[in-house]
Formats: sequence, structure tokens, C-alpha cells
Amino acid sequence: MAEFFELTERMSRTADGRLVPEGDPAGRTFFGGPGTRIPLADAERSGLIKIRSQPEDKMRERGEDKSTSEPMEAPRRRR
Repeated sequence: MAEFFELTERMSRTADGRLVPEGDPAGRTFFGGPGTRIPLADAERSGLIKIRSQPEDKMRERGEDKSTSEPMEAPRRRR
């Protein structure tokens, strides 16, 4: 199931593909107005939102620290 981001204001697209509020000097073409739904991936790609990756979210929820304080032992060579 795709998740969506809903615009709350009129947005324009810049020459490099970002979305900016209408009236921004960088805006080149009208993109959409309040209520326009776009996939989350497109919203992130356009610079509207930043989506955290799933593994980091799960680590924060559990409070786990996956880093090690001890150095790893180098593999031993067979002679």
C-alpha cells in the first residue's frame, strides 16, 4: 500500500525538481494546491520531507546501540 503526503499550500516546481511554495523566485511551474496527494517517495525526492530509514527507527524504539566498544579480532591465518 502506497503512503501519501498531502500538500497544505500551493506549490511550484523548480528547474532542479524541488517543490517550493508558490511565489518563491526559484519556482518555475505550478505543481499543485492544498489537498494534492503525492507519494511519500516523491515528496522526499522533491525536498518536501525527509524520511528516516526503517532500521534506524527500530533501533531508536528499542534503545539499542549496535556499535561495539571492543576492537574486532583479526582473523588468524593458517600455516
